[in-house]
Amino acid sequence: MLTLSSSPARFLRQKGTTMLRLMIAGLLLAASSASAQTSPVTISPDGQFAIVQKDLGAERWAIVQDRNNRTITGNVFSPAGGPAQFVWCDSIGNSNYRCSGSSGCAQQPCQWASIATVTLPDSFFAVPGQPTPQPTPPPTSSLSGLLGTWEFTFKIITTFTFEYRLQQLGTSTSGYPAIVGVNELGDRIVVARVQDIDPGNGLPYEYALAEKAAGTCQFYVFNQTSTDRVAGLHTAAFQLSNGDCDDFLGEDDMAGIRTSRSASAQTAQTAGVKNARKARSRAVRSEARVSGERADAALGDLFRRLQQ
Repeated sequence: MLTLSSSPARFLRQKGTTMLRLMIAGLLLAASSASAQTSPVTISPDGQFAIVQKDLGAERWAIVQDRNNRTITGNVFSPAGGPAQFVWCDSIGNSNYRCSGSSGCAQQPCQWASIATVTLPDSFFAVPGQPTPQPTPPPTSSLSGLLGTWEFTFKIITTFTFEYRLQQLGTSTSGYPAIVGVNELGDRIVVARVQDIDPGNGLPYEYALAEKAAGTCQFYVFNQTSTDRVAGLHTAAFQLSNGDCDDFLGEDDMAGIRTSRSASAQTAQTAGVKNARKARSRAVRSEARVSGERADAALGDLFRRLQQ
């Protein structure tokens, strides 16, 4: 059972459209007469939204799924009564959703707390007796679909954005397919599928990217959520004098956007630009240390495998 927390852990951007807000208002009214419903699912006239009232554990979920971008917005009702809790979930691929909750907004900016990652199969949003709708996959699930220039953004204390140029397909020293690229400093980075790196790995992400720069190890695991967007987690560690990485600290939500299909080498960077990039890498390491939260050991193990 997923229980929402009313104590906000972070601020998140408000999301939604007028249509969604109208639908959610309707759901609040409909939830009180759920027993009169002949089906727990209906589809909006334009086919864009799946509107669902179902129980998850002991809680009633009254939610709307945008079938285009696969976000979820709605309310959760406790069997004990009381005000509805608000929920917003972002698809991270493979039927997994990263959810945030709020107990309501008295004034802006509204406060949302990260809750958990939940798994909701496509059948959860399907009209009973009808074929399960098949989502449109990204144009390709192969590594070649990631080639290009990307910006990855995450927040520890400060919000950071790093550019990565994923340049060419190749093969790792361990024999699995990989992409080799560079960061803004020209340092080598590598990307591969999680299941190629470690078959049977239980992490709910398809890809991993590893970087060592300016005494900092950075690692991302992520899914491609649309043609030019990815979403996942970031973690960081101090790079030891022997080149190895210390324990990884923190697990921060990451969002990436492809800024160009080209990943050609950059023009020569000035000393000032390079120093600024190094300073940001060191700041990531410092803020991760301040957080003090040790990352899942599986992330560090996967990083080391990818670096082999």
